[in-house]
Amino acid sequence: LLSGDLNITNSHGYVFMTDKQKWLIDAVDALFPHAEHRHCLKHLYGNFYMEHRGLALKHQMEAIARATTVPWFHAEMRKLLELSKPAHDWLVEKDPAQWSRAYFKSDSKCDMLMNNLCEAFNHSIMDARDKRVLTVLERIRLYIMLLMAGIRVF
Repeated sequence: LLSGDLNITNSHGYVFMTDKQKWLIDAVDALFPHAEHRHCLKHLYGNFYMEHRGLALKHQMEAIARATTVPWFHAEMRKLLELSKPAHDWLVEKDPAQWSRAYFKSDSKCDMLMNNLCEAFNHSIMDARDKRVLTVLERIRLYIMLLMAGIRVF
């Protein structure tokens, strides 16, 4: 549906970010074979946190994800290995092309690690999501007007 609505004939240069839902990953791969597929770092960290707790590990995982070059990525991974071998081994199993800037494709021009913007937007229209399209659009318009009015106050 999305590819038809947007007239996407070549998915090269598009980026899809998910929270590691297997069915969604398979669907995106089938419909957009040349698109880049990433995992939200927040959700990846949620899974990481179940087995590897600690603020130092969290900060190190974020540093690894923010690394923009492959040598920098490996240097940060070595720091994680010094902190915790089990945490390092867990992260090595994950494809860095899906969560680390060092391995993102450069032609997409998107370096976002988390999909917080989408989640915040979806939360703001939650009460209108089961309504008609025009009602949803009106809710979005009202939300943006209130947001802009709030910004003017400051």
